[in-house]
Amino acid sequence: MLNGVADLVFAFSNLVLMEGVEILDNSLFLFSTSFFYHSTQTATTIATAIWLTSLYMAFAVLPVNYYYRYRQLSTNPLTIFQYVCLYFLALFYVGAHCFSVFWFTLPKSEELDKIITSVTYYSDPPAYIVSVASEPGCMYHLLHSTVQVGGSYMLVAYFAMKIRAAIVEQRSRMSSGAKRTDSQIMTVMFVQCMCPFIVLTIPIGICASAPLFGKSVPLLGIVLTTVMGLIPICNALSALLIVGTYRSAVKRLLGMSGVDSTIAITSKGAVSQMNADGKTVI
Repeated sequence: MLNGVADLVFAFSNLVLMEGVEILDNSLFLFSTSFFYHSTQTATTIATAIWLTSLYMAFAVLPVNYYYRYRQLSTNPLTIFQYVCLYFLALFYVGAHCFSVFWFTLPKSEELDKIITSVTYYSDPPAYIVSVASEPGCMYHLLHSTVQVGGSYMLVAYFAMKIRAAIVEQRSRMSSGAKRTDSQIMTVMFVQCMCPFIVLTIPIGICASAPLFGKSVPLLGIVLTTVMGLIPICNALSALLIVGTYRSAVKRLLGMSGVDSTIAITSKGAVSQMNADGKTVI
């Protein structure tokens, strides 16, 4: 559920702030293309920090979900309260990193205006903040962004192996319905892990590392931020297409015949299925 919350927050902030990124002359420009385009320096920095926080939470929540799933398969499962606490701990960590742009980026200046206006598209320069790779503080922030993404996926890989081992151990005691449930859950988790990797991690990696290598790629950042906006759609589609309950609901909504057999709950409890008449059978 909290994964969906993270997606909704990112989708909303992306729609309102319409953040843009430019990679020019060893520098990473961050700015809003919405009504913050000509705002004050403070407003621009706050808007960018909020957008970055919502963006990073889209993948920072992944290891939390995998850890929760692993603990649910153990003899000492997490409570919902503990899960929510972990989520807010991740939010605090990500927020602290993203709001540190107040100290680890440079403000708008005439010298930087000359760089961004070298691209005709920005002949009327926006309000922005800049991360310059030659500045120690900026370099630290860019490197930490890269490490944060990589660390999240290392944790995901670790807990994925733990989950697989736990399922293999318990599989002989599962009913056929429970096995299908676990298969659906793991498939959704895998797809919702790979979507951010492709749609978010690769663009973030390019944006964060390109300035470190002194690369200048005009307008690439705008394309990448547009691609990043697809993550809530990808995650929602993965659940709709993979989970039988959701898939059946979509079919009924579209007036398509036939209802898939679906599993109502996890392997820890009773298994329920839906017959062709839409009635639940235990």
